[in-house]
Amino acid sequence: MILSADRCRTGRWRNRTPIDALAGTMNDKVHDEASDVEALDGRVVVDGPDGVAVLLTPDAALETSDRLHEAAVTAQGQKVIADKEER
Repeated sequence: MILSADRCRTGRWRNRTPIDALAGTMNDKVHDEASDVEALDGRVVVDGPDGVAVLLTPDAALETSDRLHEAAVTAQGQKVIADKEER
């Protein structure tokens, strides 16, 4: 698993992968529906699956968006490689 330099420097995940760091705090279900997102009173509301709701500042929402985009592109690449290896 690839960790960004930011995450490694902040120590949020220390020497663990993001999945290992979250063990016990999330379930194994992979959701295939996008979260609903809306701007409300200068904040960004993310209404995710299973009742997860997050309220972010615009700056935090933009950074989260960048990180989600980067991770999604990486995950798509991993899926393509895995699919090719299965053939």
